[in-house]
Amino acid sequence: TQRWNETKPMRTPRHGHAAVSLGNSIVVMGGYNATCGSLSSAEHYSTTSRQWSGFPSMNEARSRCAAAVLNGKIIVVGGCDRNHNILSSAEEYDPTTGVWSSIPPMHHKRFGCAAAVLDGQLYVVGGYDGNNGLLSAEVYNPTTKGWSVITNMNHKRSSCAAVSLCGKVIVVGGHDGGGKCLAACEAYNPATRQWS
Repeated sequence: TQRWNETKPMRTPRHGHAAVSLGNSIVVMGGYNATCGSLSSAEHYSTTSRQWSGFPSMNEARSRCAAAVLNGKIIVVGGCDRNHNILSSAEEYDPTTGVWSSIPPMHHKRFGCAAAVLDGQLYVVGGYDGNNGLLSAEVYNPTTKGWSVITNMNHKRSSCAAVSLCGKVIVVGGHDGGGKCLAACEAYNPATRQWS
């Protein structure tokens, strides 16, 4: 129809949250609101029933985090906790058990980062560490359960977006941490380990 239609509102007001699609549901997790601060809660929207329902809470409250689905599991990384600490921690949700479990932390604490899945690995890029916008990026291998730092991006950027397309991780826009809003985009090629 090429039109937007309103759906039912979420159960909890939140901003700075993350969202993924999992099966026939949209799962929303974390974020921030004035009543609770950073949130550990999650909820899901069924495209079948068109209803929002409760979902297991994360182990940590986190706002301005990033999330993606990797091998059928939700992985959430980074963000800020209720005490405004910037997080390097990460956790995954296994829909077969209904449980969130901690996975090894990233090398860098970051909030306002972006995440994308490519070739069975999770790429996390940019963000802010409390002092600076970040050039850094890292990749999570679910087989080894380890993080590896990859080549820095060409531009510092937080509050950016990332997708995988045609065998590359594409990062678009964001904020450089110094007052500049970015139009710049760049692509990471895992074969050459370079951004262009």
